[in-house]
Amino acid sequence: MAELSSEEVKLLSLIKPGKNVRFVSITGGAFLQSRLMSMGFLQGTMIEVVKNSGRGPVIISVKGSRLVLGRGMAQKILVTWIEP
Repeated sequence: MAELSSEEVKLLSLIKPGKNVRFVSITGGAFLQSRLMSMGFLQGTMIEVVKNSGRGPVIISVKGSRLVLGRGMAQKILVTWIEP
């Protein structure tokens, strides 16, 4: 499988553990956007996926803090790869 370029956008829920990505945007409504912004999700923020089993919650690290996101929430967060 070919590696994605840094310009391609993916759902956070599809990123494998150990990968680092950059936050792009949220496809959810105003409440979800407000909630995620209060947790430190700003455009360009780096995110490390700590755990993502394909089902259940996704555990991420943002600005040194670990956050647990429900799968539905993770499916509304768009990210791009960080160039190594």
